[in-house]
Amino acid sequence: MLESFSIALISIVFEAVPFVLLGTLVSSLIEEFVSQEWISSRFHHKGLRFYLLAGTVGLIMPVCECAIVPIMRRLIKKGVPSGIAITFMLATPIVNPVVLLSTYYAYSGGISMVLARMIFGFIGAVTIGLIMEYLVGKETIIKDKQVTSCSCGIDHDHGHESACGCEHDHEHNHEHNHEHNHNHEHNHNHEHDHEHEESCGCDHTHHDEASCGCGHDHDSHYDNPSKKNNWGRRALHVLAHTANEFIDVGKFLIIGGFIAASMQTFVPRDAITIVSDNMGLSIAVMMLMAFVLSLCSEADAFIAATFRSTFPNAAMLGFLIYGPMIDIKNTIMLSASFKPGFVIRLVGVITGVCFILSLISAWII
Repeated sequence: MLESFSIALISIVFEAVPFVLLGTLVSSLIEEFVSQEWISSRFHHKGLRFYLLAGTVGLIMPVCECAIVPIMRRLIKKGVPSGIAITFMLATPIVNPVVLLSTYYAYSGGISMVLARMIFGFIGAVTIGLIMEYLVGKETIIKDKQVTSCSCGIDHDHGHESACGCEHDHEHNHEHNHEHNHNHEHNHNHEHDHEHEESCGCDHTHHDEASCGCGHDHDSHYDNPSKKNNWGRRALHVLAHTANEFIDVGKFLIIGGFIAASMQTFVPRDAITIVSDNMGLSIAVMMLMAFVLSLCSEADAFIAATFRSTFPNAAMLGFLIYGPMIDIKNTIMLSASFKPGFVIRLVGVITGVCFILSLISAWII
């Protein structure tokens, strides 16, 4: 029995690793070379076509859901309607080509699950975005800034975007006077209006993105010409970001593989059958599993595919569209940046829409 468990675990992990590596590499390239200003400039209106467009951006911007929450927050701050930013956040980790390719491979070339994941994921993201736009209206959903003091002696307005407290997105809008006595005195009146991210020692290193909660340092270079032309430095940044994200995602992959292999090996078949015979219950169980496991969308198909012989396709689809939209780590990251009422409504709407879509899919796949 232990041998069967080991074989199942190793096969799951090794099948998924190439796609996780590819996904993290592409995500790092986009993080480094694609400006958020470029995205936000195209989504300032609320027409339906902009929701549809936001739902397809993932086809050319395969960003992992680990990095998508801070991007969504920044888009909202730049004036993108909240519903469109939510659609972008939910659709991108599902419809991107790396995820679809990994799903195709995990299901042994079965195109039906790939198409179902892409279509239902897209419909779900757009639907949730429209519902949330209606529920939110003109409400301010980003947490109020807090004034704190740090080691430099300056009071800062902090908008925390990190879930783990490792790095923060500090927004400053302050005036202060410095007096220097180097054989003479200078009174400097400085007005600072800048956004930067620091590792909380007030080392004023300017960034555009906050830590996404995975331990990555999202360092953008669009405003610094010297960095923009330094291809060697940018290549090193891409590699470093890829390595950090790959290590972090790999931990969740191993945990997910361990649970999936354990269920295959140690859970009695009769216990699984009781759940799988009830369509609604099986969908709910797989969605709950997706929420708890917090798998990267490049790898989750390999976990879902292990349940092909025990759970219906609709339950596996629930796993494949719900997990990339919301899980434990994303909920924590959302709670760090957005008001609790908004996060609760968003999680509730995502859960309801994904459950209904999974039930509908039972008639199709």
